[in-house]
Amino acid sequence: MNRERRKSPRYRVGKILGSILFRADARVQDVSVAGMKVVTNTQLRVGRPCIVSLGGGRGMLQLSGSVVRCVLRGTQRNEKGESELVYEAGISFQGMSDETAAMLRNFLQESVQIDMDRKVSGRFMPDRRNEASSIREQSFQVCALCLAGMRVVTSGRPMLGPVPEIELNLGHHGTVRSHARVQEVPAARGPENEHTFDVEFLNMGADSRNRLGRFITDSFSGPAS
Repeated sequence: MNRERRKSPRYRVGKILGSILFRADARVQDVSVAGMKVVTNTQLRVGRPCIVSLGGGRGMLQLSGSVVRCVLRGTQRNEKGESELVYEAGISFQGMSDETAAMLRNFLQESVQIDMDRKVSGRFMPDRRNEASSIREQSFQVCALCLAGMRVVTSGRPMLGPVPEIELNLGHHGTVRSHARVQEVPAARGPENEHTFDVEFLNMGADSRNRLGRFITDSFSGPAS
């Protein structure tokens, strides 16, 4: 009988439990304080515990969870032109401490765009200090929103580039004001009299930033009771 050649001897053991962790790259499709949906080329076993890493660099956030759903969605070509399977999986976060939950909420505020479905409105404001300014007051509706900026639709074309002030009405959360930079989204399709723009917030004051942060938190986790 041939014996396997090993560099180190192996020994039989009693009842010792072990686990094997493996890496599975995934593209996050949506995320909340309760869990997330991802697309991956690896089939994930339902019920399997996992460690999820979100973000990058020093901002990496690690969360414990378990796979609650994994379904085959089809195939796609990779960079080498090879066909590979595509799975959609649901992961539920578990055992989260208050500190980790707070870190996740901060991560969502900074990184996640909330779909507003045009339920929030605002205005591009004229430069009150410069009567000769070509910027005129113009209303808009918000399609998506995060702490860094928003995507809006408007019936006219506001001035592109830096804007002295925008005003955002957040209902009972109050009004948010900020300097901004406006860029048109040429590929966006809509009615002929509508235009889509990306708005980057610039030098937003602490009070407005706090109001916007609370509004975003309530949007993805529900109002505090």
